This record gives sequence, structure tokens and C-alpha cells, in this order.
Amino acid sequence: MRVQIMNDFSDKTFSIKKSDVLWSLKLFAMAIGFACLLGFSLYLIMNSFTGPETVNKAITTTSSTATKKVEVSAKYISPVWSIFIFNTIAAFTAAAGTGLFVYIHHALLGDLEHRFKNKKYSTFSIKTEQLFRFFSNKIYKLTTKINKSYKQNGYRPNSEYTQDSIWYYSGFSEYDYQKIAQLLPYTIPVIIIFVNGILIGLLFSYFIFNGIIDGYEVMGLKGIMFGGVYSFSYFISSILPHGILELPALLLTASMGHRFAKIQSCTVKNKSLFRGDSIASIYQSLEQVNSTTKTYLKSKPLWILLTSITVVLFAAAYIEINITPVFVKIVMEILDNIILSIK
Repeated sequence: MRVQIMNDFSDKTFSIKKSDVLWSLKLFAMAIGFACLLGFSLYLIMNSFTGPETVNKAITTTSSTATKKVEVSAKYISPVWSIFIFNTIAAFTAAAGTGLFVYIHHALLGDLEHRFKNKKYSTFSIKTEQLFRFFSNKIYKLTTKINKSYKQNGYRPNSEYTQDSIWYYSGFSEYDYQKIAQLLPYTIPVIIIFVNGILIGLLFSYFIFNGIIDGYEVMGLKGIMFGGVYSFSYFISSILPHGILELPALLLTASMGHRFAKIQSCTVKNKSLFRGDSIASIYQSLEQVNSTTKTYLKSKPLWILLTSITVVLFAAAYIEINITPVFVKIVMEILDNIILSIK
């Protein structure tokens, strides 16, 4: 018999708060900083041995791979629509996809149920799971570092479980699964923000380092500053016109995802979900999680945001194709004239 679960959340609960935006900004800044540090370090090391060409190739390959989908689709549809579609997919994934991803609990609990019923399957499943535990632990540590309130306490040794407990053959405790349940909603926002931050950081280091090298080769020591400023100006001008709309849109959708993740995580922790020993109690916890998820996916703040973001992203795509190139050309012509006058 399925128990009807009621939740205490209204539409206002899922409205983005200042803390959600700060979380997104903090993670985005961390990703950019990490990528810049990595990029500059690689440049310095590789330049000492083989020159920057190897790193240049790696970075340009990474960036071209990231934009390949847009380039391919642009062969069949307008570049504006191509950029718009993929940016919109990313935005919807960061917000609505965060809620949908939580439904993976059904597969995870199905796996636990099979472990409980089949010892051979339990052994195989546990060994397979251990291959991915490294990555889940890294995401967990990153999440707890950014959000101090997201912590897991408690542990019960496997020896304390009876054979009637679903955790007896699971390979971990109910506290471990509760940690997974708290982590899951954060996965999508973390990945989307971090990947975009890494890409921007690597490209930034690529432009700046090469600008410095080129400036030094052309003008000597004083060319280092000019080369750096020139490359920095090119990088910023090539992002600013459309990025002033696109980046806030990405961060806001990720912030919405974080709002849901925080609520879902706190619900799991505060209501001690997934802490029972029986299969029935675990699935009852799942009903509570599903109820919160459904409320979020139907909430007005989510769909008002996504509707608004869709319009903003179309405007950003139009600007990127039609205005950004003109803006870059104007900025670089001004810089060229300044540099020529100094020479």
C-alpha cells in the first residue's frame, strides 16, 4: 500500500535567495581560478621544455570540442538558433534537470533491493560501485567546502545490521546512502558551473599567456604589458556583449538548481530519510523525496525563471553573432591605434 506523502513547501520556498546566487558565483569563481592556475602552470612548465605550442594545442582542442556541437548544428540551422538551442538546454538542465536527476533514486534503490535479494549480485554491484566512489567523494568534498551546512554525521558498523536489514548486503550504511541522497541534487549545478568556469579559465590563460609571449617577441620587455593588455582586451570584448546576458542567465538557473538541492538535502537530513532498515521504509523515504521534487518541478518560480531566461538567451545568441564581432573589431582597432602611437 502506497502512503500519501504531504510536503510543507509552497512556491515561495523555491524562489532564489541571495545565498543561492552567492553559491553559484563562488563556485564559478573557484572554477575559473583553478583553470587559470592550471593553464598558467602548464604554460610555464611546457614553455621551459618544449615551448607553448603543446599547451596551445591542448587548450584549443578542448575549447573546439566544447563548441563543436554548435558548429555542426550551425551547418543546418542559423548560428543564432544553434547557440540559442544549446544554451537553453544547458539552462534547463541546470534548473529543471537538477530536479529530474533526483529520480535516479529509483535505480539506486532498485540496485539495493537486488543486493538484498541476491548475494552474488550484491558482490558484483559493490565492486562496480567502488570504481566510481572516488568521483562521488570529490563532488561531496567540494559541495561541503562551499556549503558548510551540508555535512553528514553518524555511522553504524556493518556488523550491527541483521540479515533482515536492507543494509546488510549493501556494502555501506544508511548514513552513506543518506549522504548520497543529500549529494545527488547538487550534482548537476556543480558540474554545469564548474565545466563552464573551467572552459573560460583555460581560454583566459591561453589568450593572456600568448599575448605576453607575442608582446615580448615584438617589443621586448615593455611588450609584456602591452601584449597582456591587448589579449585581455580581446578576450573581454569577445565575451562582454553577449556574456553580460548569457553568464547571469547560466548562474541564475544554477542558483535555482541550488535552491532545490539545498531544500531537498535539508529534507533528507532533517526528516532522517533513508534511515530505516526495511525496504518498505526506504521506499517511503523515496516518496517524500519525489513529493518535494514534483512540487519543485511544478513551481511558478522555476517556470517564470526558465521562461525569462529563454528570452534572454535568444537575445544573447543574436548579440553573439551580430554584435559581438563588430564590438571586438572596434575595440581592437582602438587598441591598435594606441599601440602604434606609442611605438
